[in-house]
Amino acid sequence: MEFTTALINVAILIALAIPGFLLFKFKMFGENAAKTLTVLCLYVATPILIFSNFVGDIEPTPQLLINMAIMFGLAIVTLVGTFFIAKLVFIKFADSTRKRIGKVCAVMPSSTFLGIPFIDALFPGRPEAIIYTTAFIIAFNLLCWTLVVFTITGDKKYISIKKAFLNPPLIAVLVAMPLFLVKVFVPEVSVALDGNFVWERFMWGVSSLGRMATPLALTVLGINLARIKFKELFNDILVYISAGIKLLIAPFFALAVALLLRVMYPSLDPLVIAVFYIICAMPAAITMTALSERFSDDGTAAAKNVLLSAIICIVTVPLLLLMLNVVVPDLFVEYCCNYYPYCYYCE
Repeated sequence: MEFTTALINVAILIALAIPGFLLFKFKMFGENAAKTLTVLCLYVATPILIFSNFVGDIEPTPQLLINMAIMFGLAIVTLVGTFFIAKLVFIKFADSTRKRIGKVCAVMPSSTFLGIPFIDALFPGRPEAIIYTTAFIIAFNLLCWTLVVFTITGDKKYISIKKAFLNPPLIAVLVAMPLFLVKVFVPEVSVALDGNFVWERFMWGVSSLGRMATPLALTVLGINLARIKFKELFNDILVYISAGIKLLIAPFFALAVALLLRVMYPSLDPLVIAVFYIICAMPAAITMTALSERFSDDGTAAAKNVLLSAIICIVTVPLLLLMLNVVVPDLFVEYCCNYYPYCYYCE
């Protein structure tokens, strides 16, 4: 995959942020527009996208469940490992809210808000890619309400296991999982649903709602870019360090872990590695802004980290995709050619 091809793919996605940016700048969006669209994206579109991929046209197999478990383990190991790397990098700076928020922003990728839309756009026709992403999100949320909250506050009383598991993406999984498991172990159910008019119309409506996730997420990104004062965005050294860890060190560390696992487990679905690596290459999670607003006295620090890493990722994500194709060329070849008459990933 050529750099220009990857750049065009990512640039097209980022271009979806332009309407939100312009509408806010011209005051056609109010101050609460981002919050409203975020709620619609996180509580409606994204969970429905997850649900539709679990119960849609995917062929359910026990191996898929094993791959989900592998993705969950990869996410835990890599995020915790990246946290200790960030801790070492930030050790020379005096303790402050900015430093603590910088550390967590350097670790936690935007797996839900940008990760799912990117994966859905880059891997059309592969619903299991979203399912693997969901496994990552479960690990992400578990660490958000334990490791991240503790890092920001320094107090264990704010750790919430309940909130780690009761969140929209996981609820969508819990709703979809019974039907998914029935389809795995009772194949007759899949046969009965296949071609059923009512079921197809239902899934069409569900999928239509789910496809809103990408434009909604990037519209909100555009609004946030329009709200920031760029002079303030580029004058904090901690923000640069956090973005460097998030967009360069974290993906390289993730790729090393994934390739080591592939050596140990050669039959591992290459799509697991590709999805895992791409999610780890995403910019800092927007969730960090909400958590910092709630648990710290500096809500702008996380916003700066999130926005700067989002801007820089326009360049880093295509480069990292290119590197993935060079290091492990069969990753793209194995699953793209069956879905495109002309596969630009295989150039």
